[in-house]
Amino acid sequence: MGPLRTCHRIRRGLAAALAALGLGGLAAGCGGGSRSAEAGPPSPPQVRTFVFPHLLEMSGSILDTPSTFDTSIFITYTAGLVDNVDPAPGATVDLFLFDEFSGAPVQGSGPDAICNPCPFLLGPQQRKAVCNLDNLLDSAGYWDSGRAAFTGFVMLVVTGDPDAVAVQAVTTRRGEAATDLSVFVFEPQEIRAPPP
Repeated sequence: MGPLRTCHRIRRGLAAALAALGLGGLAAGCGGGSRSAEAGPPSPPQVRTFVFPHLLEMSGSILDTPSTFDTSIFITYTAGLVDNVDPAPGATVDLFLFDEFSGAPVQGSGPDAICNPCPFLLGPQQRKAVCNLDNLLDSAGYWDSGRAAFTGFVMLVVTGDPDAVAVQAVTTRRGEAATDLSVFVFEPQEIRAPPP
């Protein structure tokens, strides 16, 4: 399958996922756009939506399994760390996990979808959350059917104080030897609604 078909498939999956979340209007803003010079300053967003359009995970940990990948998503709440700003009200990050091929929420061994959503509550007392995809998929029985790899995309909907939330994904690949490691860092893409 060529890269153009893959791109269209991912785009269709994202549009379906946004519609399922009730955020269908955001799909139109995925391609970017320009603001009118007369529009005035934008109002501060109360909700921000991010997507990692393609993530890979394989069964097993890089600590004890040769030739595998581990992907973790790091979410950090930064308000009040260096700017002496009151860190209230904190933020809620809802993480959604989607299958790359169908665009549907990922299913484990049970009837419920995995992370549809998985909520993370962040604030001054709990500033960081880490979501390890292998642990998440394993705990839901995803690997039980004999699947060896996961390919999909992750959407994060941030509410509360969304400007104070930083998100990053890290995939670590291990070769045959424990010292044969490669690290890949991914920044999410923000999905913005088009200006009115």
